[in-house]
This record gives sequence, C-alpha cells and structure tokens, in this order.
Amino acid sequence: MNFHILTLFPEMVMHGLNTSIIGRAIKNGLISIEAINIRDYSNNKFNKVDDYTYGGGAGMLMQAEPVYLAYKSVESNIQPNKKKRVIYVTPQGEPFTQKKAKELSQSDELIFLCGHYEGIDERVLEEIVTDYVSIGDYVLTGGELPTMVMIDAISRLVPGVLHNDLSAETESFHNNLLEYPQYSRPEVWRGKKVPDVILSGNTKEVEKWRLEQSIKRTKERRYDLYLKFKTSQKCIDVLKKNKLNYADMINVLEMGRANVIFEDENQILIQDEETLCYYYAPISEKADVISLINDMTLLTSMGESSTDSVLKIISHDCRTNKKLEDFYGGRAIKKEFAQLVYTQKNRLSIKAMRHPKVDINTFEVFNQDKTLAKVDMRTFGLPIVSEIKAENEEQGDLDFYKKTLLTALINDMLDLDVMPVFWFTDNEMSYFGKVIDTVYLYQAKEKVNIFFISK
Repeated sequence: MNFHILTLFPEMVMHGLNTSIIGRAIKNGLISIEAINIRDYSNNKFNKVDDYTYGGGAGMLMQAEPVYLAYKSVESNIQPNKKKRVIYVTPQGEPFTQKKAKELSQSDELIFLCGHYEGIDERVLEEIVTDYVSIGDYVLTGGELPTMVMIDAISRLVPGVLHNDLSAETESFHNNLLEYPQYSRPEVWRGKKVPDVILSGNTKEVEKWRLEQSIKRTKERRYDLYLKFKTSQKCIDVLKKNKLNYADMINVLEMGRANVIFEDENQILIQDEETLCYYYAPISEKADVISLINDMTLLTSMGESSTDSVLKIISHDCRTNKKLEDFYGGRAIKKEFAQLVYTQKNRLSIKAMRHPKVDINTFEVFNQDKTLAKVDMRTFGLPIVSEIKAENEEQGDLDFYKKTLLTALINDMLDLDVMPVFWFTDNEMSYFGKVIDTVYLYQAKEKVNIFFISK
C-alpha cells in the first residue's frame, strides 16, 4: 500500500511516521509513505499558497491551484488499474472508525490532503476529493496530526505489518468489546495486587474472567459498542443452532467484523464490514429475502455502502438461492462451494506427523524450506480457507501428505482464534476424499452460494 500526503509540513509527518512499527513496515517494503510539499507548486517566487477569502472573514485560505498541481503530480505516477482514494482531513467529515480504517485498507493508493489556516478553496476539493474524514469534533491547527493517526490505524491492517496478521482484529473492538485489563510484574504494585484468577494458571477461568471484564468495561465506557455486542451475540446464539451451515457467518460476527443490518425471529442479514459482503440466513418459514432487500432503507444501505460495482450476497439455503436467481436474473453470477467446519477447540496432533507451519503473509504451508502447498486463507477477503494447491506431493503416502496440509491449516486457524472453515469445490472434495473425515471436518447439509450481482 502506498500513502501520499499533500502538506505544508512534510518534515513533520515523515518524522512521526518513520518510527516504531510503521517505520519498520516502510523499511521492509510493506508500505510506502511520501510527503509532497504543496508550496513547491505555488506560482510565485515567495512560495505563497494562501490568500484572503472572497466575501470577507477571518484568516487566510489555501488556494486551489497549488493543491491541484501537487495532487496531479501524485496522480500521474499512479497506474489506472490501482484502487485510489483521496481523503481530505476535516472536522466536517465522517468520523474515522475501525470500520473506516478497514475500508480504506482495501485501497492500493491513499492520498491525504492536509488543510491549514481556514481551510482550502472549495473548488479544488470538489475536483479531487473522494472522502471527507474527521478524527473528532474538535479543531486542530492543520490536518497533519489526523493524517498520521489514520495512516497508523490503516497500516496495521496491511498484511505483514504486525507480526500476527490477525492480531489487529483481536485487540480493542474485537467482537465489539473493549480489551480486558492486563497486568505485568510485579505481582503487587503500591498495594494493588494482580487478580488471583490471572495467577491461577487455569486457562479456562482466565478466559472466562477476561470476557466478563471486557463486557463490563464496554458497558461502562462504550455503551454504544455494548449494544452492538448484545445484538451480535443474539444472532450468534440463533445461528449456532445450525453451526455447520452458518459457521462462516458466526466467524464474522465473533471477530467483530459484522454490521447487523436486520434481525428478527424470521431472518438475519449482516454485512462483513471489511469485505462489504452480505450474509443472509432464513430462520423460519416466514423468511423472505426479496421483501427484505426491497425495503428502501436496506436498498440504500446495500447500494451505496460500497465503491465496488458488484454486490456480494452469501446464502446457505437452496430456497433463498432460487429466489435470488429469479429476482436478479442475468445480473447475478453464482459460485457454489461445499462448506466444511472443524467444530472442536483442541489442536490436532497426529503420531509421526511432521510439524509444518503456515505463513499467513504468503499463504503457504511449508515444512522447513520446502513449500507443501499454496492456499487462499482469505477467500474473497473472508476468513475462510479455499483453493489448496498442493506442491511437492510425496510419492509415498499421498493421504498422509493431504492430512498434513489440512492439519496445519486447522491448527493455524485455531491459533488465530478463528473457527476453521473451508470452502471446497467439487474437485477439491474429490482430491481430499476420505482424508476429510480423518481430520474431523464436517460438511454442512447445504452448499454455500456467493452471488456476484451487478449494480
């Protein structure tokens, strides 16, 4: 990912961003950041970029032309096929949230425009800006500090920037809960003792305590998030009654990536905030996906929440599939998979098995220096395993080789605190065959269908 900052103070932003985790990511080539000095594009010998406002008023305004020329200098070096966004940092913009950070992290090129003085001439904003974003309801002297905040939040979502690719999703805001209290040495500090349960060594009790504390803290400090958690938990409890069928949906909810669009006793509709895919689950015979989609509020939500020209709806029910096919007709392209789920919480261990590892940055299963398989662990951007492409198949026991691959992937997903879910085509089902049963993967009754619908 490439960040471009249009600013009057390039040294300020580059000095702040070239340190710690972000600085290391730059050095490792995972992201790039450049600051473009808008003054370099002024049309006078004094490098002046501001002037008085028409109609009077306090303060000076940044002129349109230097900003525009600075932007064009960046745009000219961006390939047309790259996803590009231009963000103007302003208190008048939409609030910057974790959801917005995830959305922006899907772009290839992000251009940040930092205002100063009383702002920027409206005409150039209308010409180049795609997003107006604010980090809070207060006024700063310029857009540089908010830009640094946003780049930090977005960068950590880029694969490889953090040591654990999914660790960004298991901290504050995971499952719409704030993080639990944490403690380090000494055991007693100024009369305050670490809670006994933390020192007990009982993993189950520790996890139970942490969840209780997360819920309590969220309810006290962020009641809005607490209400989201309660709604998500209600959906999870319903979906777990058919866990195999809706395991992928449950994962998205438990990871805190889901926005619950609609839920009642008849049906549930959620959106994955990271990929903007929609999941639909009929709960009773009264469920009606078409009536739900035809609701004007939902149509607006589903039609305008994405810059993508394709709407993606995931269904696990044959009757729903038929209704969607009839309703959308030729606008819909459908892909179908068998859904396989590992429902246990314990890692798999097999006697005499090698100990392969999974590189979550390159999506490879390897043993020492040999690549065993390449795999898609982000199917359509979702936390789902698919397209396992075997390499270096052993000439001996092929089933043992296949079992090694599946075991490594299952254990890796468990380590990331994600329920292992696989989407297999008929060819993959045929390839792995009886090995699927030996690693306790269970197939859902219904096949999962993802509809790609042209807007």
